[in-house]
Amino acid sequence: MRKGILAITCVLAVALGIGAALGFGGPMVDRIMGEEAGDAGDAGPEAQTVRTALAEEAEIVEQFSAVGNTRAIRSVDILPRTAGVVASFDIPSGTRVEAGYSLVQLDDRAERAALRQVEARLGDAQATADRTRELSDRNVAADASLDTALADLDLAQAELDAARIEVDDRRITAPFAGTVGLTDIETGRRLEPTDVITTLDDLSRIEIIFNLPESLFLQVETGQALQATGAGSDRVFTGELSTVGTRIDPVARFFEVRGLFDNADGTLTTGMLMNVDLTLETRTSVTVPELAIVNIGDEAIVFVPEEGQARERTVRTGLLQDGAVEILEGLEAGETVITTGLQAIEDGDAVEPEDEGAEAPEEETADTAAADGTGQ
Repeated sequence: MRKGILAITCVLAVALGIGAALGFGGPMVDRIMGEEAGDAGDAGPEAQTVRTALAEEAEIVEQFSAVGNTRAIRSVDILPRTAGVVASFDIPSGTRVEAGYSLVQLDDRAERAALRQVEARLGDAQATADRTRELSDRNVAADASLDTALADLDLAQAELDAARIEVDDRRITAPFAGTVGLTDIETGRRLEPTDVITTLDDLSRIEIIFNLPESLFLQVETGQALQATGAGSDRVFTGELSTVGTRIDPVARFFEVRGLFDNADGTLTTGMLMNVDLTLETRTSVTVPELAIVNIGDEAIVFVPEEGQARERTVRTGLLQDGAVEILEGLEAGETVITTGLQAIEDGDAVEPEDEGAEAPEEETADTAAADGTGQ
């Protein structure tokens, strides 16, 4: 455009010189110069072509990420309740067993013999008590004799209960349904009450224990959704927050929380490191493409096309999610924002939204120019 005006000006200058040399011009030249000047003055700055996007409502999920460790919902070390020698054992490591499954049998021959003795004494005590009660009913035996016989019967019953416990203690069973761990015991080995025979984990559900910063204490509550992924796996496990700690560490300024996850297929086990995403809030907010935001210091602005001009609008932003920025204040859903050329646009600049349906003009190639006869 500027080159055209310069060329016209040069032509007029030459014409003016020729007219003056031939003795005419004056009003005619003045009129031509005035018209050209008017045409040049009417042409304002060219409108910049820009791309735009609509501010739309979208679901915003506010999450916090942490790292935690897994733990079986129930987990115990299996220890003998009394010292003894291993008579037999059946510990299917890595296999799930039901509650009451017999894992180890200690030698109980002495205890069974003692049980039979007590059972015999109990029979005698029962017979004595029955005869004494019959005699007492006939006023043949004194009441004191009956009391003594009943006391002996109670004592024999207590001895029987104790003898049965001694026998039962030498049979070690699974206290609940779970997966059995490894073992190093052998038949004939003597076990002490402090020896760990194996482990038992209830892996039907898994707890993930992790820490959160003090700043989130008032935002966290049981039932909030959790997602977890393990190292080397893309599988996402879903669960919920089950327990929130009641104390904040005075040094590290964090508190402990626990999430509960279903693990029916036994994929997870105790001691795994997991990445956990805690969903704090889900809300619907106005969003714009990230490209529409211009950050100037602590201030965020967007440009809105209004009547052919770019108008600057200050906004308050929230979260960035999937390439879109949450707008908390300053923009309504359905408004249009400019997404290109923002570094060269100022408030009030002329803009023209690009027609998204129009095809971009093809660049002229050397072959095309030669075919048209315009190549040099």
